Amino acid sequence: MALMDKVKDERAYLWYASEAAKNGWSRNVLVHQIESGLYERQAIAEKVNNFESRLAPAQSELASQMMKDPYIFDFIPFKADMVERDIEKALVAEVTQLLLELGTGFAFLGNQYHLNVGGDDFYIDLLFYNLALRSYVVIELKTGEFKPEYSGESFEQSFPAHVNFVPLETEDGIVVAEETNFGELPAFLYTDLYRGIIHGNIPRRCHNCGRYFLLTNGYDTRYCNNVAPGETERTCRKIGAHVKEQAKHDKMANTPEGKEYLRTYRRLQARRKYGTISTDEWNAQVAEAQSILDRARNGELTEQEMRAAFNAIGGEKRKWARKSGSGS
Repeated sequence: MALMDKVKDERAYLWYASEAAKNGWSRNVLVHQIESGLYERQAIAEKVNNFESRLAPAQSELASQMMKDPYIFDFIPFKADMVERDIEKALVAEVTQLLLELGTGFAFLGNQYHLNVGGDDFYIDLLFYNLALRSYVVIELKTGEFKPEYSGESFEQSFPAHVNFVPLETEDGIVVAEETNFGELPAFLYTDLYRGIIHGNIPRRCHNCGRYFLLTNGYDTRYCNNVAPGETERTCRKIGAHVKEQAKHDKMANTPEGKEYLRTYRRLQARRKYGTISTDEWNAQVAEAQSILDRARNGELTEQEMRAAFNAIGGEKRKWARKSGSGS
């Protein structure tokens, strides 16, 4: 309905419909994009860039398609006397709105990000990673009119990288360490990314809050470890674990063997809670219940045999508990 009411041009209509489906925009986000003139700023704008000479053809085309001209940052309070650092702080304070304006696939990595390139110190105003481009995106903020020299920003030197192997004294003795000096910012960023991936540090989008985070030490999860939106203590990862367990429970409860397994599991859980079985007995009986569940799923047991097998788990203690309860 938002498209039909607000977009009359056929090409713009189809473009917004495609982007909304591809990016999973809600109605409010779609309306915001239409009202901000995203089609005019991203799809048909004449964009000035040097992507074609600096990037591979496929990456150059994708980067150009993702670029907008102009970007609209009306969600921060602009003042006539604002300097670059003031704008940077305001954008970081509204990072959610900033990511929405930048587009799909951007992960915010930090501001005033420190780099040492060829022995010189540099500080990047805003550093992002884009999953679609598979590359870092550096944003340098400037006030006033654009100047051609801004595109280089003094990062480039005559060589991409120079590697030395130097002795390094440690508690275990002297070891040989690799010392790498980068002459170009892209060389450093690519190397940093690939080395991170080798060690299991991979960018991923959280399935709960939508923010991007780095997988660490090869730990595979769909949820970040930040405090979840609307929560004061629970992290997205804890919420994700609960959602996963609930989904598993719901799926299992829809089958006869799943219902019997859950009934047996709860019975054993209660007995463990009240101390009528030991930890070793609990582990053994839960494993036995899982084995019966697997056999029932594989068609090795009839429904009657399955029920009898589940009921037989810890049967003697269950009868004793019933008798002791009736005697009281």
